[in-house]
Amino acid sequence: MEQRDWYGIRQVAQLTGLSTQLIRKWEERYGAVAPRRMENGYRVYNAKDVMRLKQLQKLISEGFSIRNAVLYLDENKFEAEIVTDRSPDNLQENTSLYTTKQTQISQFMDMLFAFGERGDSSGIQDLLQKVYSQYGLEFLSENLLIPFLHEVGERWEMRVWDEFQEHISSLAVRDFLIRQYSSFLAPQDAPLFLAACIPGERHEIMLHIAMLEAAIRGFKTAFLGISPAPNALEDAVESLRPKIVVLAMTTSAPIDENPMLFSDLEQLASRYRQTHFYIGGRGARMHFKGTGKWLRFSDSLDSLFRDIEHR
Repeated sequence: MEQRDWYGIRQVAQLTGLSTQLIRKWEERYGAVAPRRMENGYRVYNAKDVMRLKQLQKLISEGFSIRNAVLYLDENKFEAEIVTDRSPDNLQENTSLYTTKQTQISQFMDMLFAFGERGDSSGIQDLLQKVYSQYGLEFLSENLLIPFLHEVGERWEMRVWDEFQEHISSLAVRDFLIRQYSSFLAPQDAPLFLAACIPGERHEIMLHIAMLEAAIRGFKTAFLGISPAPNALEDAVESLRPKIVVLAMTTSAPIDENPMLFSDLEQLASRYRQTHFYIGGRGARMHFKGTGKWLRFSDSLDSLFRDIEHR
């Protein structure tokens, strides 16, 4: 094949209307396409890759999740038709039609997107409640919540969804999680689990998932909020004396605004040695070198709670 038959990622973005960031996400998370790598590391795509991306766009516009759209194109391995009756009242009846975990997940995801598309916050929360009650937090978080939120953002980025659909869907998930952990009544002497976004960070969903897990494990929970004032965290630690502090850093913006951020957090943690400080998220993974003694990086909720159990 001659060189003119290959396209760089920016050319593919122009041909498909997808952003380069979204193309990379689809490749890495879902195996949407498998570009060739040049010796210099650059991705190159052929005409079939471009056509496949356009087909995925079409399937998504028709209501498929990206996960199911990829399965559909991969030798017709799509395991679950999009459900026509998406009412949570019929969840058990519909689910009984499928026999594997993957087909159940596919059905649940399609139902979530159907509710989100029409801005049905109650529908999203009712479905999440039913799945949580039947399968538990681990199943819900790994197979539905996190993939759903990733794709909600991608649909908004692609302009397949309007901003109101993205907001309603994200807030419905957040409100569901808050309602769940708020329903736990821990003893007054239970250890406190304090969660917060760091200054400049506004992505909070993973913190709410962590707080629900903490509540299940017997912690009292408190949420400091998104992008708190720089002194708010220390004031909260001084007043509340939490056992655990978990901080979220999803983007690079906080470190761009304060290059000394991790040093400042390490100093804070060193002043409150009875409290265990953790930080996590994509932004922290990119920038945190893990050299501190008192501030620890956590790559997942599983590793976070395993570490907590051993302290």
